Amino acid sequence: MSAKHHDHGHGDKHHPNPKWKPHTDWRVWTVVLMLVAMAIYVLTVDESLQPGGQQGDRVPAASP
Repeated sequence: MSAKHHDHGHGDKHHPNPKWKPHTDWRVWTVVLMLVAMAIYVLTVDESLQPGGQQGDRVPAASP
């Protein structure tokens, strides 16, 4: 009889998981969506513009 020896490497925790696919991991999508939201927030610059391109009411400077 021939004995088959299978070394699956269960003791070795340092090798990457070959089945991990970043595009299917919910954590990757969470980070991507958070970065997109932050980019949109930064690129919109000033949300105080009124419809029609008019500036909203400005608060007068405090008098000394």
